[in-house]
Amino acid sequence: MEEIETLYKEVFSICVQFAVYEKEDIQKRIEEIIPELNSFTTFFLEENTFKLNLEDYQLLQQLLIDILKDIMQAMENRDNILLEDTLEYGLKPFLELFLEDKKIMMLREACADEF
Repeated sequence: MEEIETLYKEVFSICVQFAVYEKEDIQKRIEEIIPELNSFTTFFLEENTFKLNLEDYQLLQQLLIDILKDIMQAMENRDNILLEDTLEYGLKPFLELFLEDKKIMMLREACADEF
């Protein structure tokens, strides 16, 4: 779970910084979290760790793959808007599925303290 929390915090931070400082190079920030994103993806796709029913698990696997495709497309096209949208409305909510509301609030507050 710590891996998901770390990735969530980084994604949340990128979204906030992009919203506030739109000129920030979001591409560079994504490149910095690729190891964590790869690790999470491997963790999630290799095994149904959360013991979801098979149909739900397969749907979530496809959703994660679609999110990753959008990130790759945005990176290739250097499209910061698509990249930010994919993080804000794709990856961040996806990660929230595996975190308790209380933990999400704590991670967001920790990010706010860093600004």
